[in-house]
Amino acid sequence: MSLKIFYLFYNFAHHSKFFDGLVFGVAQYSNPWGIILALLVLIIILITHKDWKGKKFFEWTREVVIVGISVASAYLVTLLLKIIVHAPRPFIALPNVHPLVIETPYDSFPSGHATAFFALAVSMYMYDKKWGTVFFIIAILVSLSRVISGVHFPIDILVGAIIGSLVAYSVHTLLVKKMRK
Repeated sequence: MSLKIFYLFYNFAHHSKFFDGLVFGVAQYSNPWGIILALLVLIIILITHKDWKGKKFFEWTREVVIVGISVASAYLVTLLLKIIVHAPRPFIALPNVHPLVIETPYDSFPSGHATAFFALAVSMYMYDKKWGTVFFIIAILVSLSRVISGVHFPIDILVGAIIGSLVAYSVHTLLVKKMRK
């Protein structure tokens, strides 16, 4: 089943130079600079958002820090799992897969991109539903680009999304509770 889903998305690749270039750009440049860029966009959103204009500097800084800790924590969990599992990427495991992106051969599970972007989306959603939804769409597009480009299996993405979401929710819940005391 997982292979059928993988090929469903991977088969979009290698048919159009424009589409391949688009997928390559999203898949290649979304980490780590894409995450940093997304965090910078988040800072701008938090600073300029109408609900945050009246807040003190400490309050919006705290929100940005919580989002950053959520993303970093989720990504660290993923890095640890990558070391433990050491799973081959699709272009290593399947002879007919030719990746659009150059990646290390044995760091497939779980997807660090999916983890980081879903952690960012959940963290943002905790503060602002509208912008959180935008970040969820970005997380989905980045994650799909990793499958289409032949560097992740769907299970890598799913587990990364779950880790990112759970860690971000947990970090947010714990830190906000602590700060209210």
